[in-house]
Amino acid sequence: MSVKTLLGSIPNTCAIFNGPIAQRVEHPTHNRKVTGSNPVGVTTLTLEHIMEDLKLYFSRADEIEKLKEENRKLKNLAVQWKCKYKKIHLEVKKRKVLKSRTYKARQKIISIIDEGFEGTVISQIRVVAEEFNLSIHHAKDIWYEVNKTKTETDHGKLP
Repeated sequence: MSVKTLLGSIPNTCAIFNGPIAQRVEHPTHNRKVTGSNPVGVTTLTLEHIMEDLKLYFSRADEIEKLKEENRKLKNLAVQWKCKYKKIHLEVKKRKVLKSRTYKARQKIISIIDEGFEGTVISQIRVVAEEFNLSIHHAKDIWYEVNKTKTETDHGKLP
C-alpha cells in the first residue's frame, strides 16, 4: 500500500503531521485557540514524520475501537436492565391490582353474607368472580376465608 493511499484513508482531523512549519512565531491574539496565519500542518513531509504519525494514528484507532466495543457492551447491559425493570414494574403493578380486586371482592362477600342471599353459594361466588375479574377458585377461597372468620367471630373465638 502506498503512502498516498494510506494518507487518503486517514480522516483529515488525524492527518496533522509532526514536522517543521514555515512560520513559528505569531503575534498573540485574543483567542489563542483559533488558528491564525501560522500553518496548521507541516510544510515539508518526510517519510519518518509520516511513519511516526501513522503509528500514532493506528494506535489511537485500536484504542477507539476498544472504547466503542465497551460502549456497545454497556448499552446492551443498559437495555437488559431496562427490560428487567419493566418486567418487575409490571409484575408489581399486577400484584397491586389483584390485591385491590381481592380486597374489594372480600368486602362484597362480607356484605352478601351479612345481608343474606338467594340461591347457592357457588352462584354467589361466580357473581363475585365475574364482577372483580377473579378466577372462580380465587373467589371461592376468599368466600370460605371470610365465612370461616365470620363463624369464628360469631362464636367468640376471635375478639
